[in-house]
Amino acid sequence: MPRYAEWRSRSAYDYIDTLTPAELAWEFLRRNETYREEYFRLSAAGQLDTEAGRAFAARWGLCFPRRPEPPGTRAAGDLVTCR
Repeated sequence: MPRYAEWRSRSAYDYIDTLTPAELAWEFLRRNETYREEYFRLSAAGQLDTEAGRAFAARWGLCFPRRPEPPGTRAAGDLVTCR
């Protein structure tokens, strides 16, 4: 785990200035413990493309433009906000 001073370092977050809105949203969402738990539960059960998966996406304001892939293989750019 990083030391307290390191996570407060401005240089550690310089990349945020270059992110698209979707990538910035992903930076926040992927750190949300409730989102992560629900995503991994649905993913492990193969339910991301079911009604439960659609309800999950609607609850978090997401659209998945491609079929689900194993956790950790999806790029931030693959997530878009629903409109």
